[in-house]
Amino acid sequence: MTDVVIPVKSLMEAKSRLQWILSPSERANLVLAMLRGILSCLQTIDLGNIWLVSSDDEVLDEGNRLGARPLQEEFAAGYNQAVLTGLRAVAHRHSALVLPADLPFLKQSEVTKMIAPVGHEAPLIRIAPDEKKQGTNSLFLSSPDLIKPAFGHNSFFNHLFAANSAGIVARTMLLPSLAFDVDTPNDLIAFEAQNNSGSASNFHTSISFGFASEKESKGVII
Repeated sequence: MTDVVIPVKSLMEAKSRLQWILSPSERANLVLAMLRGILSCLQTIDLGNIWLVSSDDEVLDEGNRLGARPLQEEFAAGYNQAVLTGLRAVAHRHSALVLPADLPFLKQSEVTKMIAPVGHEAPLIRIAPDEKKQGTNSLFLSSPDLIKPAFGHNSFFNHLFAANSAGIVARTMLLPSLAFDVDTPNDLIAFEAQNNSGSASNFHTSISFGFASEKESKGVII
């Protein structure tokens, strides 16, 4: 059985790189909408606990409403510390899957590949990189204490190095719905394009955070 750990920044701090095109309330709505979509996807999969780690009461309340187990951070101590907080809560003998809260195209089938039975390869780490193959967008650990999380700059390579140093098998998982996250204006433009193409799911098309009006009011040209 696999437990899931989802760290989420406070809504006031989330998606700061979008501040030039989205207002604070729009950024908060975007984060909550993506979180709802992720939790809805996870509810269709046979999992253990879904641990939601945040210092933000609104985030924790929303996660609790949707079936996640809230873990309150007394203060924001960084993403890796939030991951560690979640990993320490993972049930005995369970594996762990770390997911960010900004994967708008998350697919059940690709999550299932990340948490597939390990078998003779244990101990095992699976790493799903971002589209640039620099960051880590999902990290599977066959045991939650295999390596110390190293999210941040070049985290894909940092996690590979940590696994290699510990003599642990690391598998790279190239999964499109896990590779695409929303951090920058270009990511948001790509997200909008996917929505407008008609290929997005109801979840994607239901997100409304005033992006078009913001572009007009702030003179953003795409």
